[in-house]
Amino acid sequence: MRLGTVSAAAVLVLALAGPLAPPAPASASAHVVRPGETLYRIALRHGVPVDALAAANGIADPARIRAGQVLRIPAAGARPVRPPAAPRIAPPSVQTSARGPRADLASVQVRRISLRYTVGRGDTLYGIARRFGVTVHALRGANGLRSDLIHPGQRLVVPGARVVVRIPPPGPTVRLRLPVPEPAPAPQIPDLDTGDEISAPRPVRVRRGPASYFTTLAVAAAQTPLQVVGRRDEWYEVRLPDDTTGWIRAADLTPPPPIPASPQPAAAVVVREALQYVGTRYVWGGASAGGLDCSGFVYLVFSAFAPELARLRSFDYFRLGVPVPPGQLRPGDLVFFTTYAPGASHVGIYLGDRRFIHASSSARQVTVSSLDEPYYAARYVGARRLAP
Repeated sequence: MRLGTVSAAAVLVLALAGPLAPPAPASASAHVVRPGETLYRIALRHGVPVDALAAANGIADPARIRAGQVLRIPAAGARPVRPPAAPRIAPPSVQTSARGPRADLASVQVRRISLRYTVGRGDTLYGIARRFGVTVHALRGANGLRSDLIHPGQRLVVPGARVVVRIPPPGPTVRLRLPVPEPAPAPQIPDLDTGDEISAPRPVRVRRGPASYFTTLAVAAAQTPLQVVGRRDEWYEVRLPDDTTGWIRAADLTPPPPIPASPQPAAAVVVREALQYVGTRYVWGGASAGGLDCSGFVYLVFSAFAPELARLRSFDYFRLGVPVPPGQLRPGDLVFFTTYAPGASHVGIYLGDRRFIHASSSARQVTVSSLDEPYYAARYVGARRLAP
């Protein structure tokens, strides 16, 4: 075959194959993921933004890369290609009625707080920073890290974490079965004999004869010593300290009836029960006098009066009862805070005067704190009233 024929055939093949793919930029390269590497570390090594590296390889979750995976390294200075913004949809309007806004719509609070996070399997420093809306640099600085290597079980401080707290609508309340005071026994009329001595239990009227129509001889003060010298029906003849004698109705010599114990309000009963556990040691998951955590403490206190109350988490207790505005707190209300996790992750019982009692992991025991302490004031998310 002649050279001209070969050249013509080659041109025909190229024409049929279509235009050649443009060559990759000289600065673009590939990287094979090694065991233990993270996307953040690879991006730092090649000097490209993490977001650009993730976008170039279609990685939705930067924490999920595997050893042996081949990554395309974009050119230095590349910017991640962002998809077009989704159209904004107006939030649904709150439906109102004659009684006001619907109560079944929960509200949402967005806060920035410092919290502690326990590293789990598969966690990366970049993934944690992205989850809580902070920078890797801030995360490393707050924990004194010299590299991005972390391990499961490690406790990290997340400064200025962005947390979303969902405030649930009113939930079911519980009925407290408060102890009912026993009725006082009826007073017994004393049965006295001649010569017996008795003290007047209260100021009593001494009459000149054994009937109520007789005139008053004297009024004996309480604790006045009296000596019985005679008896007629329901009247006793008594000798006074000045040796004069008169008559006192037997019923007037009975001890005064005790003041009936008025039933204590639910708040006072709950607070009294809660204060008995001050100093009890903190135990994660505990719900007994031998050791308890914050939700176990609430369960132990309230289950004494509400047997149907289940052992729940603080997040679940936040769904019970009715919301209480800060200015309307009263003893016995539950107060909630966002601490180790976003949402109502810690709970205590309000005592009054801006104080609350709770099982504190930092104090390692049940203790009393103030709502005005900076730590709790910044993390307060709301209060619920369990009992109507």
